[in-house]
Parts: sequence; structure tokens; C-alpha cells
Amino acid sequence: MVLIIEDPASKNAPPLESPFQPYSDEDPAPPPEYDAGPSHDGHIELGDSTAPLLPANVDAAEAPPQFSVFRPRFVVMASGNTYSHDPHLNEDGEALYRFLLSQSSVRPTMEIRVVGTHSTTVYVETVRHDANGHEHVSRTPRSDTVTDFSFRIDLTKLFQAPPEFYTSPDEEPAFRGEMYRETMVGGKKKAASMGGLYERMAWRAERKRRGQEPWSWKGMSGKGSRTVREWADEFCASKKVLKEFEYKKQIYGWDLRELERLIQRTAQNAFYHGMVQVTFPQSGTHIWIRPDSHLSRMLSITAIKIVLWLLLIYPFILLYKWYWPTGGGKWSVAGEAWTYTVPTPQGYRPVSLQQWFGVWERRIRNAVEERVKSDEVLQTVEDFRFPDGLVTA
Repeated sequence: MVLIIEDPASKNAPPLESPFQPYSDEDPAPPPEYDAGPSHDGHIELGDSTAPLLPANVDAAEAPPQFSVFRPRFVVMASGNTYSHDPHLNEDGEALYRFLLSQSSVRPTMEIRVVGTHSTTVYVETVRHDANGHEHVSRTPRSDTVTDFSFRIDLTKLFQAPPEFYTSPDEEPAFRGEMYRETMVGGKKKAASMGGLYERMAWRAERKRRGQEPWSWKGMSGKGSRTVREWADEFCASKKVLKEFEYKKQIYGWDLRELERLIQRTAQNAFYHGMVQVTFPQSGTHIWIRPDSHLSRMLSITAIKIVLWLLLIYPFILLYKWYWPTGGGKWSVAGEAWTYTVPTPQGYRPVSLQQWFGVWERRIRNAVEERVKSDEVLQTVEDFRFPDGLVTA
């Protein structure tokens, strides 16, 4: 299921209310001015457009029409990810940049899912009759998986705006306008080698597991030399038919493998000896900008792409994207980073994995002991303990 959100002013009929509500404590703010960014409180300020500034001795009747805020059309998928085919976002770098900033008030979601299972053997009896009418019963063993507990913990409330904007380091192979990954050397693009590609894939997985900054590369932390706005300008200046701008919302700060180990150890301390599976599903982590064309819109629908694959048409589209000069191009070099924080009397402060787990360890152990099976999010009433006071979990 997808939801199309469009500018209410562009239709005569009243707008439909969206069934998708982003995980945000307050309504998203309007996009900023050309060179503005998020303020310290997470809002984006925009000047009052209802009172035009007029030169002296100019009658108000001669004033130009009032400025209206541009609201692009975009689609929010069931996964929480967003894509847009709005033509203005493909042509105006300022409009694209403002749209990305306006989306920074919508947090990505993340949760912990813990499932405990054990295997059991059951015997299936089969009855058959031979030619003489005698009955024969055979027993066949079958292994079944039994779920002992299943619960969820929501981490989304730990993400507070504004996020930190970044671009990939120049040394990291990334999509910078072509259908292959490139690096930046002396301000110019250079195709990445296959060895560099494999190295990037290994480091990217390790970086995510460790919870390091998404702009870190080989243990060094440093953002790219170009800004998000500059990459947006380059994307909009491109005349490629099937171009795509990918903007990522990344979460960092905790070692997820260590968190998985801590939860499994807690289950063992609760005298549970089954298999404990811990996953960290995320949603709302990507924004894609694609051209306003029939072909591009069709390729945004998964069902149509599957049909094109079955009809052996999609391979020719890939050849067109890869080898035609104005075919395809991908920009996947910009994004925003969210980390884990809690409110304190002095404002929001980063919270470490050890501090958070110290609050939740008892609650997780109780859920294992009680064999909780629920889709409801677990709650805890304990507090984080900082030197300057208590902070509710």
C-alpha cells in the first residue's frame, strides 16, 4: 500500500487525510530559506510570506502576489520510505535541498525484536492397508519449532531532531552521478576499482555493526568536501533520463552485535536454554528523487519491475542505463545521521549502550521469565542515572 501526498492548493477537491503519521512529537516545520538550516530546537524557520516588503511610496495595490511555499508531491510507502517524481525537485537544486531539510523533522524508526524458540520432535502416524486388508501403522518423526516468547522494544523515542547532515568521505567509493561507484581525488571524480568496491562493502557492514558515524571511512572520521546542497545542484543539472537521487537517514552510536549479546546473556541468566533471536528492524530510512516520466514512474513500482524481468525487458533497460550517455545516473552520497539521546535538565544528551541497557536489563529478564508473547511495545518505569539527575526511560 502506498500513499500519495500532494499540494492541497493544486487540487479543487479538499485534500485527503493521510493514514500514515510519521513518528514525530510535533508537526513538521516548513522548509528553510536558501541557506538556512535546522535551528537548535529542531525547527526550520521561514519568514512570513503574507506581508510583502514594499519600497517607499509604493501603493499596496501594486504589490506582487503573495509568496506561496512550494510543497512537492511525494509518496510514503508502507515501509516508511519516501520517493518523489516531482518535476521541480529534478530541476531546481534549491527546491530539492529545501525538501530534504524539511524531511529532517521526520525521524526514522527502529526497534528491538526478541524471539525465543526451541525445537521439539513430534511423531506423525500414518495408517495404510495391505492387499489382505491388514492395517499397518507407521510413525514418522517431525521437528517443529515452538515460540516461547516474543516482544518488542521501541528505540525511536531516543532520536531527537535536528540530525547531523553529512556527505560521504571523498575516499569512500559511492555513487556520484554514474551507474558505478566513484571516489573524489583533488575535487575530481575517479572510478573506484573492484578491490575498492569489495573493501567498501566489508567496511560498510562493519561500520553499521559498530555504530560508527556514517561518514567514517577506514577508522577515520571526515565528511566529504562537497555539501548536500552541491550534490543536489549537480543532480538537478543532469539531463539523464533515468537519474536517481538517494538520501539516507542513518542511525549510529551503539554496537548492535554487543547489544544482541547482552540480550542473549540476559535470557540465559533467566534460565532459558532455547534459541534467542535478536533483530533491529528499521523503517523510514530512505528518500528517493526520480524523474517525472512514465518509464521512471513505472520502475518505481515493484510489481511492474517483476513483470519486466519476467518478460526479459528489464535487462535492456539496465543496458540503457549503464551504457547510453544520457541513460541512467545515481547519486547516493548524502544523508543525515541520528543518534541515541535522552532528555536531561540540561537538554538532550547522548546515552551509551551500557546506560540504556542498565535501565532495561531487568525488564527484559522479566519478559523472558514471564514468556511474554505480544506485539505491544514493552515499557519500563525505571530511570537513567546521570550525575546531574534522573532521566525517565
